[in-house]
Amino acid sequence: MRRAALILVLIAATVAAAAAFLWPRGGEGGGQAAGRAKTVTVDAARTAPVEQRVAAVGTVRSADSVVVTAEAQGVVRELMFEDGARVRAGQVLARLDAEVERAELAAAEARAEQARSAFERARTLRARGAGTQTALEEAQAALRTADAELDLARARLEKRTVTAPFDGVLSFRQVSRGAYVQPGEALATLDAIATVDVDFRLPEDLSGRLDRGQAVTLRVRAHPDRTFRGLLKDVDTRIDPASRQIVARATVENPDFLLRPGMLAEVSLLLGSREGIVLPALAVVAIGPSHFVFVAGKDGTAERRPVELGLRGPGTVEIASGLNPGEPVVVDGAAKLAEGDRIDARPVAESPVAPLISGQPQAPASTGSAAALEAP
Repeated sequence: MRRAALILVLIAATVAAAAAFLWPRGGEGGGQAAGRAKTVTVDAARTAPVEQRVAAVGTVRSADSVVVTAEAQGVVRELMFEDGARVRAGQVLARLDAEVERAELAAAEARAEQARSAFERARTLRARGAGTQTALEEAQAALRTADAELDLARARLEKRTVTAPFDGVLSFRQVSRGAYVQPGEALATLDAIATVDVDFRLPEDLSGRLDRGQAVTLRVRAHPDRTFRGLLKDVDTRIDPASRQIVARATVENPDFLLRPGMLAEVSLLLGSREGIVLPALAVVAIGPSHFVFVAGKDGTAERRPVELGLRGPGTVEIASGLNPGEPVVVDGAAKLAEGDRIDARPVAESPVAPLISGQPQAPASTGSAAALEAP
């Protein structure tokens, strides 16, 4: 019994000591007015542009993509591109054997020339009254037939040459010189990536806030130090009933060809922008579901002020209500304060975390604005 009583006494003493240490020593009248002032960093609450963004994961796609094929069958005589080559629209990529087609073209040209001479003679005779109208019409029909055969021979010869349909980058070659190919057989893949598309999914409740031309930024793992900018191109007309998401497509300039089809992209879409009070996240103290900031009073004490939070960003938070622009706010050291504590206010420049709490939150490289915040 004596041992149990001793244990109870020790527990009670420990609880009393902890309560004396942890119990807030401030109060409604300024509990530390006669104690030592606490050193904190104070800065005026400032307004800054607040960008509401939504994050998503997307996939890079070619603006145009096609499998380069031959339109005729034959032996590949020339391959005039290398793996991964950049080509222009109309550039010759391959040539098939064309000896037969060239001979057919020569014969068609000879027949067309003969038909044209016959037509000229018939027309001259008809003008002199020595020829009949029937002979002239027959000669004219023969000339048209010969011209059509000539066009057909030229078209057949042209199909022995494979050209690029648009500017782009070629994939690896799928055939070699001397290979016999059939119509439609792939020679390579051509992708237009000077401008690329990025497809990403968003919740259906945002569909009413999407509009063409909204700013989009994206990052890819292959180039973590680069930020690419684009515009919302279009939104799908249907919502996926399984996921309740809508597919959006952005177009992004890619002059250096750093973005490749199939890449995974981290997409940030700008939904809107407004002016708001933005503070460093260090300035906000959370107690349960409530949030507070400390305002430096004129008498050198700390006033705890309840606030409502808006959008959040990297190291920053928007104050939706409870604070006015210009009020002196404790931006570093708020976690150690209680209501009525005496404070020794220091300027931001003397704070060890000055870059974060400079009073003008610096935007990420992808936005170029004062504050880039996202919905929590």
